[in-house]
Amino acid sequence: WARKDPATEGKWSRWNATIKTWEPLGRDPPRPTGLYAGIGATRLSTRAEQAIRGLYREATVREKRVDHLHRMREERKVSGKETTLEAAERVRNGLGCNHCCIICILGGTEFHSADSEALVSALARKLAATGS
Repeated sequence: WARKDPATEGKWSRWNATIKTWEPLGRDPPRPTGLYAGIGATRLSTRAEQAIRGLYREATVREKRVDHLHRMREERKVSGKETTLEAAERVRNGLGCNHCCIICILGGTEFHSADSEALVSALARKLAATGS
């Protein structure tokens, strides 16, 4: 036996002990750390499993993004130079395309591998075909 409440079913919720009811959070909860418990049915539904996996996956993406920004700030402090992100933004602004993708192929003036030449040629053909 379990009561299904459309207001909270399929949503991350928290228990309000004052009024003795579940309330939807309206957002994802913070990533669980340390000891924690889940309350629910005896068997975890596919939907619930996906929601839990998504919570960990999203937290990992957020953590990587924050870590990347932190490293970029540190790079700027240490070098006193423009970071890679800042350089890309400067080039985009100079080209007048704030949301365009910039592809930089680094290297010398000649190819040392047939694979490299084939890759650059294929990329150039694709970009030319899309008008990029």
